[in-house]
Parts: sequence; C-alpha cells; structure tokens
Amino acid sequence: MAAAGTPASLLITLPHTLAANHSDFVDLAPTAAAAGTPCLRAADVNADDIIAEVAGIAPDIIFVVGWSRLVKAPLQALARTGVIGYHPTLLPLMRGRAALAWTILLDVSTTGGTLFWIDDGVDSGDIAAQREFALSGREYLGDLMTMQMDALRSMLEELVPRLAEGERPARAQHHELATYLAHRRPEDGLILWDQPAETIWRQVRAVSRPYPGAFTRVDDGVMKIWRARVADHPEWHAQTGQIFMTVDDCPVVRCGDGRDLVIEELEMVRAKKPIGQKRLGRP
Repeated sequence: MAAAGTPASLLITLPHTLAANHSDFVDLAPTAAAAGTPCLRAADVNADDIIAEVAGIAPDIIFVVGWSRLVKAPLQALARTGVIGYHPTLLPLMRGRAALAWTILLDVSTTGGTLFWIDDGVDSGDIAAQREFALSGREYLGDLMTMQMDALRSMLEELVPRLAEGERPARAQHHELATYLAHRRPEDGLILWDQPAETIWRQVRAVSRPYPGAFTRVDDGVMKIWRARVADHPEWHAQTGQIFMTVDDCPVVRCGDGRDLVIEELEMVRAKKPIGQKRLGRP
C-alpha cells in the first residue's frame, strides 16, 4: 500500500506473546514504522478498546490479510466503503482454511490470490481483484508464500489508487462453483509410508518451513523431513517404510507404490539419525 502511494493509517498485528502460536507469523511493525504507520498489537481485534481505537481514525477501508480470526460486524461497520480480505486461492475455488498447504497437497497447477469484500459468509464476498499464476508442481510452502505475496503486491499497486479515487470494483463470485477446505493441524503432517511416493513428497512440501514439517516416527522419537525428492530403484526389494540405502548420505525410503523417497534434509527430534536398514513409522 505504501508503494502505491497510500500508506495505511493503522496496522493491527499480534502481540509477541501470541506470535509463537502462528508458524507463519511475520512482524510487520518495522515495515509499518518505515512507512510512518502506527502499529497496534491486539490479541482480539473485536475487543471494545480496539474498536474504539479504529473508530478514532474513521477508516474508509479495512484490509484483513493473514488474520485467522473473524472480523465481526461492529468492526466491519467502521469502514465507510467496506472491508477487504485476502485469500490465497482463485475464489470461489478452495474457500476455507490452510489454503497454501492444500494447494500443494491437491497438486493444483494454476492458482492465485483474491482480494474480496468480506461479507457474512466464508470467503464468499464480491471480488475486488484477482491474480492467477502457474505452478511447476515442485514448489515448497515457502516458495508458494513468496509467489502469493508477489501477487498480493501487484494487486494492491493497481487496486489502492482506484479505491482512493472512489471506485469500488466488485465482481460477484460464482457460488455454484465453490469448493471448500477443511482445517489442518500439525499432527496431519504424520507420514503414512503405505501411500504413493508422490503423495508423500507433496505432503513434505506442503508443510515445510515455516510450517511445523512432515514427520515420521523413529523408535521413541521423531524424524522431521524438510526436503525430499522421488526416485526409483526397481532393482531393490524393500519393505514399505524401510530405509534400504543412502544416496550421497541421503536416506532412501520405500513407499507404498514401490517408488522411493530420497530424504534430502531431515531433523531428528528426541531420536538419533537411523543407521542401517531401519523401518520408519513404528514406535
């Protein structure tokens, strides 16, 4: 917004005490300070004191980006023109939670970001702007985040001047085409080695840094897998979930479809790096 010549009047972000609960948290306070925008830290944007603070600046538009909690009606009502949210998919497709992870898990080839006018539904408001971009099918979560931020920046640079001129671009969503995403939790990163290698590889990429990571059990501990690739070693007969060889010091694990996952970066948690032909996924 600052790059578009219209810096925000106020930034509301999480207090540091709660930031650790969000693996993708980025502290925007220094960026806001550089743009001359005051920063207010709040655990609940719907609290009375926050509403009073926002009312004092009489906003034309409120932007909700990267905020996982609902912005309720009293706060929405303070924005003269409306409230714009950001969703990292091409709405009406993939409404709901954990959209970045689901984009990789579902092997989506074309995605994008959407700025939309928040209404009473779930990501269902009229579209103010939308950007589409292609995926290679090899992106890790961090790569997708960067692509989404590039799309958001591009949209804001075009949209903010139009809003400043009094325009209110709005295109209704085709609700009959809507699809929805279920909530995901850190424990969903548990690898099931009887799945195909490509499925496991997508799982690794979908919850890689800054998310908690895909993991498998090793003895009484855990191995987190941050980077991997799919390979084929048909000359080897191995059990599902078994490390049966190493390539350049990278463990190779047999998956459920007979293909293999080469673990390029791992982290051991309460466990030693397995040696020999260890079978993973068992306590």
